[in-house]
Amino acid sequence: ADTRFLQEQKIRDDEKVENTTAQINLLDGNNQPVETNVPILLLDHTSGKLKESFIHTLNYAGNPDTLILDPLVTYDMIIQTVPPVRVDSLQIKPGHHTHLGAKTPQGTLELRNNARNREPIMCLVKPSGGEQVLHVQEFGTSQEYLAGTYDLEMLTLPRLRQPGVHIDPSTTTSISIPPPGVLTLQVGTSGYGSILVRREWGLEWVIDLKENEERQVFQLLPGDYLVVFRSKLAQETAYSKTRQFKISSGSSTIVQIN
Repeated sequence: ADTRFLQEQKIRDDEKVENTTAQINLLDGNNQPVETNVPILLLDHTSGKLKESFIHTLNYAGNPDTLILDPLVTYDMIIQTVPPVRVDSLQIKPGHHTHLGAKTPQGTLELRNNARNREPIMCLVKPSGGEQVLHVQEFGTSQEYLAGTYDLEMLTLPRLRQPGVHIDPSTTTSISIPPPGVLTLQVGTSGYGSILVRREWGLEWVIDLKENEERQVFQLLPGDYLVVFRSKLAQETAYSKTRQFKISSGSSTIVQIN
């Protein structure tokens, strides 16, 4: 009799597991479960080991797809948005359909590249007021981020910083930068030097010159600059030379230091 009872109990437990389902609701700015197409990791809360990994999907009816999950496991969920969202200690009720989820309202950051025939421009995306780099996005691309405020640092010459960029849910925020100009620098000899840009508060370092190249080409954002240079053969500070120049979008500028 005890054996029969255990067998019947096992059958009932197996049926509960088979009838246990779940769905993951990713909520937009209006608390609607329509965010999707992002990677999701489900970890065992106790061991930290990965149990499930998949791309979130809306089914043909436009609802979050149904999942079969183990009700004996307590899950930690990591939603791989930018930045990621984590929800810990999720439990699945045996024999029922469990709704899991989190608020993940996303908007799009579009970085427009208005220049042609040039090297890729990268942009560091950071949380507002923070130093952690959330993503390195290339100009000419679009990327979804959680709705919020971000600081952008464009890896141009010179670097261009744009703090406080707002990304709103279900909208596209477009950022562009002015096309650069081309500087051809002819120094005539090996030496040491740097390019500086004039800012409102003073001069800011842009880039060092290559010591052993007599002709160097740079793509610079529009602005007022100066270059400071000293030949390797000159052993006195007085032989340092300074040249001022201006860069305009799409223009070519030649600076000679003799």
